[in-house]
Amino acid sequence: MRYLSFASGTNGSATSRPERLVIAIDASPSMEDTDWPPSRLDAAKEAAAALIERKQRIAPEDEVGIVSYADKASTHCSPFAVGKEKALLYKAIGKIKTGMWTNITAALKESGKFLGTESSGFVKALFLRAPSQELRSNRIILLSDGFHNHGDDPEPIATRLKNVGVCIDCVGIGGDPDCVDEDRLKEIASLQPDGVTPRYAFIGDKSDLIAKFEQLAGHITR
Repeated sequence: MRYLSFASGTNGSATSRPERLVIAIDASPSMEDTDWPPSRLDAAKEAAAALIERKQRIAPEDEVGIVSYADKASTHCSPFAVGKEKALLYKAIGKIKTGMWTNITAALKESGKFLGTESSGFVKALFLRAPSQELRSNRIILLSDGFHNHGDDPEPIATRLKNVGVCIDCVGIGGDPDCVDEDRLKEIASLQPDGVTPRYAFIGDKSDLIAKFEQLAGHITR
């Protein structure tokens, strides 16, 4: 497709660091659109489940959490090892329902709560800890089908997360890239190893979205 740009820089190497990943799924009203039958939200759920299925095969020690966001963000499951809690994660995905608005800032803040150490809070993780202290890779996959239209500007929180070593992958979905806030999502996203290309892709159909999430199940290489 014209805008399909699969992010490179992931692999399934057993020698790479274990990963803690939060999947943040847009739950705004437009996710109920049926251009991806039965709906965009159902397609996003299927893609998240495909990621978990692949992670169980290639990196069962990795932890995955599930967050959704509309006017506010909700945690459906804090990060658990996929090798032990796959059924719990699937159940959490199934609980996602749509709300009002699109608050990407809330999604990033909620996701960031789980990406510090067990003994430190989110603020401490953001401002006091260096990326070199991480024993694992910390990562967010943020999926959106529209424009940020509620809450504060998400770019400052995205920058703070990236500055402490959190990798952010952004995925825009829908029928047309013009309906997605691509410029903002590219700013929020981390950069590929080339230091120039953002870790962003627009996906125009369900099968490509599932393939993208299966690819994102691999570990980051830097």
